[in-house]
Amino acid sequence: MPRIITAILFIVSVSTALANPTSSVLIKNIKIIDSQTIQTDVDLLIVDGAIRKIARDIDDKDVHLVIDGTDSTLIPGFVATHNHLHMPGATFLGKAGAKLYLAGGVTTMQTTGAAEPLKELQLKQVIEQGRVAGPDIVTTGPYFTGPDGNDAMVRITDEQAIDREIEEWVDRGVSWFKVYRHTTEPQLKAIINSVHKRGAKVTGHLCSITMQQAAELGIDAIEHGFIHAYDFAEGKTAGECDGSNNYRSSLDIQGKQLEQLHKTLIANKVAISSTPSIFEAQTPNTPINPAFKTYLAPHLLERAENYLQRREKAGDSWYFKREWLDRTLQHDRLFLQRGGLLTIGPDPGLHSIPGFADQRNFKLLVEGGFTIQEAIQVMSANGATSLGFADRGYVKEGYRADLILVDGDLENAPHTINNIKLVIKNGVTYQPHELRKGLEGQLGKTVERE
Repeated sequence: MPRIITAILFIVSVSTALANPTSSVLIKNIKIIDSQTIQTDVDLLIVDGAIRKIARDIDDKDVHLVIDGTDSTLIPGFVATHNHLHMPGATFLGKAGAKLYLAGGVTTMQTTGAAEPLKELQLKQVIEQGRVAGPDIVTTGPYFTGPDGNDAMVRITDEQAIDREIEEWVDRGVSWFKVYRHTTEPQLKAIINSVHKRGAKVTGHLCSITMQQAAELGIDAIEHGFIHAYDFAEGKTAGECDGSNNYRSSLDIQGKQLEQLHKTLIANKVAISSTPSIFEAQTPNTPINPAFKTYLAPHLLERAENYLQRREKAGDSWYFKREWLDRTLQHDRLFLQRGGLLTIGPDPGLHSIPGFADQRNFKLLVEGGFTIQEAIQVMSANGATSLGFADRGYVKEGYRADLILVDGDLENAPHTINNIKLVIKNGVTYQPHELRKGLEGQLGKTVERE
């Protein structure tokens, strides 16, 4: 006899779901949207963690769990590519961060630079073992930077030493490495060669080296996109992290210079990982989700509130301009339409926190002119492509059951992305409010509460 529930009331707790994944789930009467299709009034059957069948009026005989999806939308789980497990003021977000990401619809995530890489690997392991709820984690090694870079990062002084360090981290299970602002062209070349010969990949937050140079050297992805396109910085010194950022306001988004850069990135199969939610967090007079007041540890809450006070007091004189956010989204959609691999992540910080910031990214894409299906492509399918997953990112028969059930018609009301009723990861169902339970004031605490 199947259990029948509404999509509003879910009776399996998170702990039960972790210990005993339901082997078959049937969701009835739903609208399904992914980047390729929109289907209405259909049912979806999950068996052993995979999407077995999508059709009308699927028989619920022998199904363990039946969910009424009337007036709901089912989309792929988010595959996000800039989801740190740290943020300014906290070197490791741990289980609290993982649960908040999953509650926000993120079923797979790339950490894209680690402050505590060993802890990230340990968290990845306990999630895979089913001991903690969280997304699948694609781990990143420690940041690499040039001799003038941040003290907390690995400063590149000797190519052989870097090669040994990369080998050690790959042996531990790291699959991506991130270079930071002061990395030079010769250093990046050595890192790419070392990483690629071990089957791993490289991404970068660039400044001293341009996107054009990085693409031609073979980098796999570039973080933040247009905002850090120092290819167009006036007064830039070759190999130095300098130059004016006036291009953020003045560069012709439709012009030949940017078109040529896009051609180079696309020809070299370089993904751009956009991070609009953290840009918005730095922009005066923009929406603020009050969730940060609930989940941030006290020292991070104080930090965020002080920042917001300074930001709003400064107004138009603030360092981050509204037009930079708008132009970033214009750039991103143009890159996507030209055939570029655009991915996305929140880069959490300030009052922009895991999970909630991922949902905000979705809405920012739509507000920036992306169609619903384009936004889902960026949030899900493109991330899967960039990270090398062929089994997720779409709602298709045979694909892994990584899904988000939204209360409402997402196609016509994009804001309903905030109303996630269920997150399904590998066929296991989670309620967001259960995942968030007990996390109040825990995000960024030095000692995690079990």
